[in-house]
Amino acid sequence: SQPLGEQKILGGEKSLSLALKRGWCDGIIRIGGVPTTRLWRDLEKLFANIPVINFSHLPFVGLSRESVKVFSVEDLLNSEVKIESTNREWRALQTEAQEELRRLKEQFSQSEVAMLGQLAERLPKSARIYLGNSLPIREWDLNSAEVSQQWWVEGNRGANGIDGTIATAYGVAAASPGPVVLLTGDVTLAHDAGSLLTATRIGVPLTIVLIDNGGGGIFDFLPVAGETDQFETHVATPPGVDVAGLAQAYGLHLLPVEDLAGLRAAIEYRLSSDGTQVIHVRTDRSENVAVHRGLWDAVGAALAEPTA
Repeated sequence: SQPLGEQKILGGEKSLSLALKRGWCDGIIRIGGVPTTRLWRDLEKLFANIPVINFSHLPFVGLSRESVKVFSVEDLLNSEVKIESTNREWRALQTEAQEELRRLKEQFSQSEVAMLGQLAERLPKSARIYLGNSLPIREWDLNSAEVSQQWWVEGNRGANGIDGTIATAYGVAAASPGPVVLLTGDVTLAHDAGSLLTATRIGVPLTIVLIDNGGGGIFDFLPVAGETDQFETHVATPPGVDVAGLAQAYGLHLLPVEDLAGLRAAIEYRLSSDGTQVIHVRTDRSENVAVHRGLWDAVGAALAEPTA
């Protein structure tokens, strides 16, 4: 058996759905807030027979089932819960997915997945992570599963969207005793650039890791990405922000990063600095798509039903 902390999930929705479809899971234990994953919504109908237990500091069940209740986190801490992973197929799948992810990150070193992997490996436990919307959340989730480290992670979701991302990160930094790292994309930065005035107004240290992929990278995973004539202008919407000019205007410390080695050096140097640090990381959207699809293909092949 494995301790709960070592039972990490790779392979995304495919591996989770397979575990439920093949009866590898006796139930689901939710700890914390309501997940945003599609699988949670599938528990309403497709997997309505799977038992769900919630432990959270919030009273929200997140499902319409009348039988589902929410217990406090204290109830979990005071209980004698023993969770074991004894399914060899499931554990083999996770190992295979992890090995494939490492190979893909090495092959596509300019992808967001590879860059965030370096970040996850080097941030101290004392750091608070504030995630921008869309891809940063997905990329961080994918990489943090590989690292034996725990952080306090926060972010805006739901109705908030990308509104106030930078402003909220400054609020977290003002209340945090340790370093705070905002992980955001170029579209979100452009949307809330006015909040960078906070850098000089409250003077708290904040490290902004700017993933500059030239637009909304999440849309490259959709069929509309094939509409090359209109896609960039109307869907990806690259903001074309002059990051150097923005940093100068707001009095920020800028450190451009071109590769993994540069990112490693920037993290070690900037995380302990005062003021607002902007680590400007340029990534390749096409490489990022290649990493995700490569991982999906590998998991999909491993999950293929055996032929007679």
